[in-house]
Amino acid sequence: MTTVTNPTTPEITTVTNATTSEITVTNVTPDITTLTNATTPEITTVTNATAPEITVTNATTPKITTVTNLTTPEITMTNATTPEITTVTNATAPEITVTNATTPKITTVTNVITPEISMTNATTPEITTVTNATAPEITVTNATTPKITTVTNVITPEITMTNATTPEITKVTNATSEITTMTNATTPEITVTNATTPEIATVTNATPEITTVTNTTTEITVTNATTPEITVAKATTPEITVTNATPPPKITTVTDATLTNITMIFATTPEMTTVTNTTSKMTTVTTKIIPTNLLESAGILTSDAAKGSWDELNNNNKSESSENKNASSSFLSAFEGIAAHVVNEPLSINTQYILFTKVNFTNNFKDDFNSSVEINIPEAEGSRQSIAVMLFASMDNVLPARESVNTSSSVINGRVVLIHPESDINNISIAFDVLNETLGKPKCVFWDFDLFDSLGGWSDEGCAFVLNENGTVRCNCNHTTSFSILMSPDSPQDIVLDFITYIGLGISMGSLIVCLIIEGIAWRKIRRHSTSYLRHVSIVNIAVSLLIADIWFIIGAAVSNTKSAPACTYIRENVVCWLNWNQSKALLAFVVPALMIVVINLIILVVVLYKILSRRGGANASQAEGKNVLYVIARSLAVLTPLFGLTWGLGVGVMLSPKNRGMQITFALFNSVQGCFIWVFGTLLDKKVCMSLVKSNLVCLRD
Repeated sequence: MTTVTNPTTPEITTVTNATTSEITVTNVTPDITTLTNATTPEITTVTNATAPEITVTNATTPKITTVTNLTTPEITMTNATTPEITTVTNATAPEITVTNATTPKITTVTNVITPEISMTNATTPEITTVTNATAPEITVTNATTPKITTVTNVITPEITMTNATTPEITKVTNATSEITTMTNATTPEITVTNATTPEIATVTNATPEITTVTNTTTEITVTNATTPEITVAKATTPEITVTNATPPPKITTVTDATLTNITMIFATTPEMTTVTNTTSKMTTVTTKIIPTNLLESAGILTSDAAKGSWDELNNNNKSESSENKNASSSFLSAFEGIAAHVVNEPLSINTQYILFTKVNFTNNFKDDFNSSVEINIPEAEGSRQSIAVMLFASMDNVLPARESVNTSSSVINGRVVLIHPESDINNISIAFDVLNETLGKPKCVFWDFDLFDSLGGWSDEGCAFVLNENGTVRCNCNHTTSFSILMSPDSPQDIVLDFITYIGLGISMGSLIVCLIIEGIAWRKIRRHSTSYLRHVSIVNIAVSLLIADIWFIIGAAVSNTKSAPACTYIRENVVCWLNWNQSKALLAFVVPALMIVVINLIILVVVLYKILSRRGGANASQAEGKNVLYVIARSLAVLTPLFGLTWGLGVGVMLSPKNRGMQITFALFNSVQGCFIWVFGTLLDKKVCMSLVKSNLVCLRD
């Protein structure tokens, strides 16, 4: 008996215990349900089965290879031990089951659209693929075969792979479903790529070669990353990389940042309040990937877009309650920690904002970094040395330009360079290309973390300025740390202002000397009347004080150090709390009372003069003389007060608008000839003084 073909009877249900080598069952009608205990080697195919209950059970024949195009709802293959069953294909039934397959040749379950595909306890070495599964409950359980490699293009919402111990399960690709769990994977080559499912929650106990989770758009969380919802737990692989993670719009803490696309952390939020330095936990940076990612991320924090946030943090350093007083100092300290822990092997990393180089040298070292900083170490202790160098393109956006006096009269006008040698170096030469050649007065400085109660600032201790030529400033230092140069706007000599000042002071000093001589000549005459006496005593005191001041101005100008900023540079700095204007308006506490005193004194003076000058009748000669003296006083005040008031009003204008050349010239002119005003209106226009001069045969301005 070789063939049972196209049976039409509705009642043939079983072909049992067939031992012939040639039995083939083809195109079976609806009620053939069971092929049981087939031991023949030649039963190969059950094809186009339309029956609702096809069952192949305990097949031991080596040649049953295919169950194809099944439309029945309950296809079952159980305990198949034949080595040649290879494929279950195009199954449309709702309950395809392959259970306890021990045959070495079952390789594929393909294009299944049934809702309940199950592969359980597969021990065959050749089951390799579950492909294009559209069912909602694809399950691959306890697969011990070494060749199960792929679950591909699954769109079912509940794909589960559990306890996979095979060494070659490699891919779950283009999964669009709710893939929820991949647990206890011990295979060395599990790769998960392009996962777009919204609920991939956990990758647990991953062994050394889980390499990549790429282009994640879901709620994936990686611990110690900057985004709050990506988690990789207990990852033991040294090379896990997570890329293209989009951070939230407001990040308040930056801890262990290693992602490559942390963009706009400072630029997108002024509320960034903490930069946490965790590099002290690092023992040795052994790979290039981690420093590269870290430097790219940290470099973005120094960009121009982050400058406003850093300025806000640095401005808060004046508040004793601020928790971020030394944020910029801590940020720089983190880089010094990285440089100190890099392995002693050559390394070169060049990012957009940071250049990091680790080099070995013998005896001496010289290199030009990015054509902006040149480092020269003429002699180093020991025959072989190692040095780490970080060159920052925009660290001036982070570090304030405060110096040892805690002022900001200068600006950082060169690249900031961090130098960390393997052992101490006490002689190093650094050449900086200046960023703005219009600035002058260069100062070689390093960042001192201990200044201002650990607030940090620039110090020139141990560094010396050598030369400034052709846009390059050269410095020598006896230690290594983070260096740069500070420069301030030059105050070029203004010949016109100098001419006005010196000539005016000369005229003023000459006038005051003549005034004192005249007062001495007329002293006997003017001291007879008490009011006149007091007036001239005041004039003498004013003349002496102003003469001494003018003399000191001349001496100071003659011996001044032209390399230092003028004293007025430090007037009303923000750090002087009682003169602060920009923040607390504390300057008003000084200005308002002073103006009130001046106004009250002027009012009292006007009232007293009015009462004295308005007295009538009964005036004797003495009273008439006193009235004349008061008239002279009133006239002098009427002239000198506007002149002096205008002078100091111009001084306020110069302070508020220091670049207004016209105001500077006017102020210098009025200020330098005050002595001449006092001589003319205080002495020469006094009638009694003129009478004394006439009697002494001296010239007077009065008739």
